[in-house]
Amino acid sequence: MKRIISLILILIGLSGVSAEAQNFFSQDDDNQVMNDGPKVFLSVGPTAGATMGTFSLPSDAYYYSEYRPGFTVGGFLNFRFLNRDIRSTAETGILAIQPEIRFTMIGGNCRSNSEFDSNLGLGYVMVPVMFQVYPLANLYLEVGPAFGFNVSRTSDYVRFYKFNEDNLVEADIQYSLENLHANDITATFGVGYRFGKLSIGARYYLGLSYLAKNMQWRNRWFELGISYSIPIEKKHSIFD
Repeated sequence: MKRIISLILILIGLSGVSAEAQNFFSQDDDNQVMNDGPKVFLSVGPTAGATMGTFSLPSDAYYYSEYRPGFTVGGFLNFRFLNRDIRSTAETGILAIQPEIRFTMIGGNCRSNSEFDSNLGLGYVMVPVMFQVYPLANLYLEVGPAFGFNVSRTSDYVRFYKFNEDNLVEADIQYSLENLHANDITATFGVGYRFGKLSIGARYYLGLSYLAKNMQWRNRWFELGISYSIPIEKKHSIFD
């Protein structure tokens, strides 16, 4: 229930931002006050990509995690701040902020020295908030937090056996996912390039939260994605 309420609040917040932005950008271009300060260029659009996920495990674990393929799909709002030149275009901004909402499938293939492996997939509604810097007109670096809300999993538990040289069970460990934490926080780093309205980018997500109280695993994954930008309106000053 808490996850549903959180997602509803996020959607309402993003809808409010979009509505205010549309009202803001619909003001008259001839307004001299509006042309007197830093400007912002707003665009929205869809984004999708492929992920390769794994888990960060305790250092004393006798099992290990390999990468598991997944996907991500969603949408974004991008606020790119332009310089004070009235003739500046969308490609002249050095800084940008990009909130997003997307569904992301990640996880990992966990293995030990036995034939019993655990392939665990986790589905999250992710809300990244990325801060972007443009060292070149179309090349950007980005960093920011991403907030995840778990909505699905492919298994209710994971189990590992460790066998000794006599092929006898030396250790048997099982993790229940019934107590999987509903929320996750990651630190996100990325780089991308814009080809007009089309963009490609690569990101790395580093999980900061344990999956569960009794399960000291953290999510981490790579992402390669593509997005399409739809300009909302012409640039305006951010000052009234």
